Amino acid sequence: MKPIRLPFVLWSVLLLLFLSGCASSTKYAWGNYEDALFQHYKTPVELGTYQAALEAVIKNAERQQGKVPPGVYAEYGYLLMINRRANDAVRYYMLERDTWVESEAFMNKMIAVARGESRDDAGTFAVPVPATTEPLEKEVIKEEIAEPAPDQQKGQP
Repeated sequence: MKPIRLPFVLWSVLLLLFLSGCASSTKYAWGNYEDALFQHYKTPVELGTYQAALEAVIKNAERQQGKVPPGVYAEYGYLLMINRRANDAVRYYMLERDTWVESEAFMNKMIAVARGESRDDAGTFAVPVPATTEPLEKEVIKEEIAEPAPDQQKGQP
């Protein structure tokens, strides 16, 4: 019987460690989020379907005592804002803020908007809420470039 060579064993162990490092692991319960988001981008008028999918992702993650993926509470809250359910939206914005501390500044602004406090100290933010869920028609904006007057030259007033 031949003895096993050390380099072969070493390379085998290294290969096994490398491949196990590439194994996919999920930290969050994403559920059907990816497919629902794709469908929403494809047909944005079907907000009800997308909202139901987000609700399912949230309930599934909470039921499994996993962490709701980043941004899902906020996205669901935004859909509630679109549906004129500002109080419910505030609840989900707060959940996002408390779950994901990185989002605190943005979620505080969204909470202020939902509560009707649409400006911060600088008076710079407001989040538009569409009045309709009808698809928006694409508009092509052509920007006209003004030609300088012939008597104006560089560096002269």
